[in-house]
Amino acid sequence: MSASLASYLDSIIALVESDAQIKTLIGDPPRVFNALPTSSVFPYLHLTFSDAKDAGAKSVTLRSISLNCIVYHRDKTTVLAEDILDCVRTILHDVDLTGVVRCQEELITFQSSRDSQQALARYRLIVMC
Repeated sequence: MSASLASYLDSIIALVESDAQIKTLIGDPPRVFNALPTSSVFPYLHLTFSDAKDAGAKSVTLRSISLNCIVYHRDKTTVLAEDILDCVRTILHDVDLTGVVRCQEELITFQSSRDSQQALARYRLIVMC
């Protein structure tokens, strides 16, 4: 990941970690990671970029990136995961980061495994690099 994309991710993580509702839902300090932890208390949030590509602008350098927001939890229902993703959605909707041109939700999905439940929300960000 380029330094400019890494700084966007760091800024988004800082915004999420500073949100009072997130702290209520996943702990204070919030368990928000940019890489999967080897061990952590549930629930926790994993934020990562994927699928970075040129956005095709001619006069400025724009990149289109997918921001993956993955909630790992052990609740039997999806209510907690939905609440966490709703918080992230609100934070991203109100995001005021220099260089972020647009943020659009693309996907929400829920999965179960033997050890945990997972909820994924993917956002498409258009950023200036």
